[in-house]
Formats: sequence, structure tokens, C-alpha cells
Amino acid sequence: MPAVFRTELLDGKVGYLRLYQFVDHTGNDVRDAIAGLLQQGMRALVLDLRGNSGGYLVELDRVLNTLLPRGLRVYAQVRPGGKVDVVRTTRSPLLPATVPLIVLVDEGSASAAELLAAAIKENHRGTLVGAKTAGAVEASILHDLSDGSALSITAFRLTTGMGVRLEHTGVEPDVAAVLTATDLEVGVDRQFGTALQIARQVTAQPTH
Repeated sequence: MPAVFRTELLDGKVGYLRLYQFVDHTGNDVRDAIAGLLQQGMRALVLDLRGNSGGYLVELDRVLNTLLPRGLRVYAQVRPGGKVDVVRTTRSPLLPATVPLIVLVDEGSASAAELLAAAIKENHRGTLVGAKTAGAVEASILHDLSDGSALSITAFRLTTGMGVRLEHTGVEPDVAAVLTATDLEVGVDRQFGTALQIARQVTAQPTH
């Protein structure tokens, strides 16, 4: 599966970006997608992290630098022995601060996706819409075994930039929107509809 699963500019100049995973080149793919949307006149961005199970931290760092201002605490690594390494954004963002950001999350948003959502929420950069995230953010190393199975070993713990543990708790959305079985049966995406409504409301406001 590609990292950027879908990108389009909706009516009202609302950009939509479905980020499916954090794999090789995700940071560059996200940056290219946002640059293209900005060239088309995007006035708000809906970032869809639903079902995103995470991936590489180095690619998360690149996405964070694309979205958030320089110098912000975005997450921390807690090493064995209690040593804490705080990760901050290190460059000016591609997405202007004047472009509102709405982030879709659900119970399938895990690991790096949760850290991204938490960083956006803690730094008041955007609005989270949907359902509470998975609460599965520990960093692990996978060892392949001779019988074809594998052993996952936790290498270090991860927290939000403000030091909040997300393991087993997840990230609560700012605006709760439940996707029911009935919605799925009739093809209605209530979560996306809520995010799009918020985006259209902010883009309809006069600029100064």
C-alpha cells in the first residue's frame, strides 16, 4: 500500500490527504502532496489518519516538520534507565499557519499516527475529529526466528511531547464522531462529513 493513499482538492478549496502508513519516503510524499494542494489554492486541510498503524519514526519526524512550526516538543523517547530524549521540530513548516488543519482519527490509528495526532493537539495546531486512537505506541524491534515466526521486543517507550503516555489510553478527539454499522451499510462516512463541515466553516470565514 502507498503511504499517501488519496489526495484531492474538494469544493470550497478544502484539501484532503489520506495518510495510510509511515514507510520509506512517506515524509517526501506528504510534502509533495501538500505542496500540490497549496498550488491549487487549498484553504484548509483534512488529514485522514484512520486505520494508520504507524511505521518509521524518521518518517514521522519529516511529516511533523511539514505540518508544525520549528522548535515544538512533538514526542519523547524514554530509554532504559529513565533517560528521556525529547524530539522537537527542526525546520519551518510547509503548511502555513493560516491554513486550518482538521485531523481524522479512529481506533485503527496507532503508533506514529497517534504521536502525530497528539503533537497537533498538544500544540493547538489543529482539530481532531473521530474516535479515540488505539493506544499502542511503544517502539519495538522485530527479530525473525528460524521457524518463520518473529519476536517483537520493546526497545524504548514513547510519550507525547508533554510527557503523556498513550499506551492503553490513546488520544481523545476534540470532536467525537462515531462511524456506525448502519453508516457503513448505506455508504455514509459520518466522521469525514463532520471534518469536512468544520473545514468548510473555517474557510467560509472572512480573512483579514
